[in-house]
Amino acid sequence: MASERRALAAAHGWTYRANDQRLIQGWPRPVLPPGPLGRVRNAVSGTYRGRAFTAFDYVHVAPDTGAWQSLQVCAVRLPASVPYVEVRDPEGGAHDVYAESPEVPFAFELLSPEVCAQIRRYALTSFHLDDALLICTDDGGGPTRLPAKLDALADLLDRVPDAFWERWRQR
Repeated sequence: MASERRALAAAHGWTYRANDQRLIQGWPRPVLPPGPLGRVRNAVSGTYRGRAFTAFDYVHVAPDTGAWQSLQVCAVRLPASVPYVEVRDPEGGAHDVYAESPEVPFAFELLSPEVCAQIRRYALTSFHLDDALLICTDDGGGPTRLPAKLDALADLLDRVPDAFWERWRQR
């Protein structure tokens, strides 16, 4: 995985770091698996389709088995800071999307029919928005290869109207 990420970073002019724990400082805990804090490995950061992003492997001990596991995490910078929201589509297909946020109107407005169409198109089953980041792990469905995951997240964000982001920039 390290050599693949290093090559991908070099090919796109992105930055590669073998380890960087700072990437998860201050993150909302529900984004990461339960248990002791894991380690950040094979981090790649840069710009893709005009959006800053960071992707990495989160290596942690599974609380139920005690075995080491790796989870791919992708975080894309948002155009504005927003309230925390967790979006889940447990059944897939965006027919029963669930959102939890302290700002309920924000979650309702975010999940427009256009955004739900992208959730369905890419089979995303879970993602979080927190402050100025859209965070999705490979537990959250969608494409698994990094450029394809970035395309899915960029396409989803492209369906959110500029006026929505502008309202949150003004808060």
